[in-house]
Amino acid sequence: MTQNCPKCGMVNSDTQKFCSRCGYLLFSSNSASSEQTLTLRNNLSDFPGHGGLLAGKYEVIREVGRGGMGVVYEALDIKLKRTVALKFLPRELLGDELARERFIHEAQAASALDHPNICTIYEIGESEDGQIYIAMAYCQGLSLKNLIRRGPLSPAETLSLALQIAEGLAGAHDHGIIHRDVKPANILVSEEGQAKLVDFGLAKLIGEARLTRPGTIMGTVAYMSPEQLRGGNVDARSDVWSLGVVIYEMLTGRLPFESDSEQAVAYSIVHRTPEPLKRLTTKIPPELAEIVEKALAKEPESRFPSAREMANALRAQCEGTTVHMPVKKSFSRRALITSSLAVLAVALILFISPAWRNKVQELAGLKKPTGDKHIALLPLKAISGNANSQIMADGLTALLSQQLGLLISWEKGSWISPLVHIQNYEVREAADARRLLGANLVLSGTIKSSGDITTVSIDIIDSETLRRFNTVSKTDSLANVATWQEDLALDTVRFLGGKVLPEDRSALASGGTTLPAAFNAYMRGLGFLSRDELDDARQAAESFKEAIQLDPSFSWAFACLGRTLWRIFALDGEVDTVRRAETYCREALRLGGSDNLAHLVLSRIYHGLGRHEEAVVEAKAVNPGSAWGFDALINLAQVYDEIKKPEQAEAAYLEAIKLRPGYWAGLSYLGFFYFFHGQLEKARDLFQEVARLVPDNINGLNNLGAVYYKLGDSLRAEEIFERSNAVKRNPDACSNLGHLYFYRGRYADAAAMSEAALAYEKNDPLLWGNLADACYFVPGYEKKSQEAYDRAIELAEKVLFADKGNAGLRSSLAVYLAKRGNSEKAQAEMAEALKSKSDDPTIVLKSVTVYELTGDRPRALEALEKYLMLKGPREEVLRDPFLAAIRQDPGYIKIMGRGDK
Repeated sequence: MTQNCPKCGMVNSDTQKFCSRCGYLLFSSNSASSEQTLTLRNNLSDFPGHGGLLAGKYEVIREVGRGGMGVVYEALDIKLKRTVALKFLPRELLGDELARERFIHEAQAASALDHPNICTIYEIGESEDGQIYIAMAYCQGLSLKNLIRRGPLSPAETLSLALQIAEGLAGAHDHGIIHRDVKPANILVSEEGQAKLVDFGLAKLIGEARLTRPGTIMGTVAYMSPEQLRGGNVDARSDVWSLGVVIYEMLTGRLPFESDSEQAVAYSIVHRTPEPLKRLTTKIPPELAEIVEKALAKEPESRFPSAREMANALRAQCEGTTVHMPVKKSFSRRALITSSLAVLAVALILFISPAWRNKVQELAGLKKPTGDKHIALLPLKAISGNANSQIMADGLTALLSQQLGLLISWEKGSWISPLVHIQNYEVREAADARRLLGANLVLSGTIKSSGDITTVSIDIIDSETLRRFNTVSKTDSLANVATWQEDLALDTVRFLGGKVLPEDRSALASGGTTLPAAFNAYMRGLGFLSRDELDDARQAAESFKEAIQLDPSFSWAFACLGRTLWRIFALDGEVDTVRRAETYCREALRLGGSDNLAHLVLSRIYHGLGRHEEAVVEAKAVNPGSAWGFDALINLAQVYDEIKKPEQAEAAYLEAIKLRPGYWAGLSYLGFFYFFHGQLEKARDLFQEVARLVPDNINGLNNLGAVYYKLGDSLRAEEIFERSNAVKRNPDACSNLGHLYFYRGRYADAAAMSEAALAYEKNDPLLWGNLADACYFVPGYEKKSQEAYDRAIELAEKVLFADKGNAGLRSSLAVYLAKRGNSEKAQAEMAEALKSKSDDPTIVLKSVTVYELTGDRPRALEALEKYLMLKGPREEVLRDPFLAAIRQDPGYIKIMGRGDK
């Protein structure tokens, strides 16, 4: 019997619980009804790309919605490792040229926009069978339409969402784009309360040729402005009208113009006045009602002239300030009197009920965050889309991150997330930064060039309420970038509420350059260095060399070149790069200005080369209060740990945590230390705190699950690993689940999970080793197991060439060699690993396996006894199939019996 995977279509045995291709949970006839299985399979058969990858990179998961102009699927981009939404034209419209043109137009219109309240468009493409699709950001949540179906929203909730929608429209209008179809169904609301505009299929560029003939009506009638219904000219004020309708509906649960037919609704919109909000509910603040009335003025000139001005009015209402709003002339005298009294009523509310005002401000996110600043800087986006422009944008992002780290390093409790965390955790929005990295402030911006003039605009966003509370902007000649980038950093700190000291500007300039060409080369180098590939690192090195040639006194360029060459060595093992990296760092120190970075890079170089004493000296030379102090202390702790000085290592970790209290990564580092030294309760407590600080951080969850596994609670561990996968399918959770299944004898499921993990991390030797172990016990998979061991050995040796002190990986390499029959080399690698980590229970247990598989039973028993003395978990010894033979040995029984006492 077989079963098809409902996600990728792969044929699997009916005894498997997980797909052998993608690791998806299977519903066999033993675990689910035939009706459930049939439904899943029938839905899958209609998916684009069924049975394979769409456009070579998308795995379609499920349909999430459909409308007249599109069908939307949730999908996994296997290359960028992110969940996306794919929108396709319905099959019945594939032959409709006008529909295709509008569909392409939607992608072109929305892709020009970069705003936190507009759904991001990644690309437009065509599937193998000729279907056009739009790939966009996937938003977890509900449409506003579904939210309203549950009942009217509170005034505070309405204000919060209305302000976001208005700001999103303002962002579109700033780019000359009119949405023309604003309605609740086209507004998504995430679980965190962030609103996003979607579906720009009817959008119009100001001054562009129309997709429809003059006089043609496009849109949803109930939300159309009078001029749209007349077939007249449409501008930003039509979107203002539609938003007014949406706000009215949010507050009341009903439309302002309702009837049994579209014709009657259209007549009401053009000729009739909606029922005043105050008659429908007394809970609505009068000023908010006034905003809605102004938005619903019949004549465009009587409305807000732009979404920006409407957003300002909504923001003023949230902040509790009074903004005068002239009432449209078409309203009755009674309405005019009511509105006049409303100003007095609002004043009384503001005077008598400050708590209510504060609550509205809190919900709307307009109060500036107080206390410690935990900052996440998202990569700046180049609006031009030019590849070189994006490199410069990435370089400016890296530079700004470095400078902000320097400027806030003196404020205890404040920190900025490393850019590598932004990249690795795929943080693209403010809500992600809070859930994944614990940031309470998010910086998101763009860089736009026109000729020699460059404009950088950075929004400062409160990650809890997802509201923008300020924008930092700088426009100047690119030739002056070396100077104005310092202004940008200083202004950003001021807008963040930080203190800017007189000496800060000189600190930023120290070690720099005044030559524009040298600085531009340096920024380009930083841009390439922010990327992962070897070719990017080499281009970064060339850019830094160019900067040095142009200005031989440019200390930061020397330090960054040393850092880049060390990266190149780690990626491909070019031995000569290590000597040159050290030379350039020494020159940076001689020049001065970049001392802390240069010392840190040298410490990492010496650490990687096993020159531990020099690594300690360089790490201690870094000023703990500098932007690099935290990283230096972590490196110092790791060096101490390798040279068997656990007390000093623990002290260095604790000092790093004191520098950044509440920083989840510092707690994780110390948790790792306790974990590998067998102090599992301490490790558990730290990882529980990490899970509290960053509840959706998959590494935090995976680490917590690993501790519970080591503590013998495999069921709790499995639950946590599955939760990690539920947040985002990831290689570590898949690998850990595979590990659990392996020790339960579920080898086919273990192999499936290992392959699922490898889909994300094809160059991880440990994942290949896990796959090899699982396949070893699956009938017919012997060759696959051998090939996986060989690949694990090859990758491990490559990593160890640049990271000779990695005892954990070296011990795993020894195990793989033993399983492939290379006994002499296996024992040699294990001896080397035990030199620095003889008290690590995980490594000692691996030595049991190596000695057993290489025929040295006495040493295997000796290592087993030591493993139990180190409080290593007995479960793995009892269940490891590779140790089945030693479990029959009388010496084993005697040792395990002593361990029970």
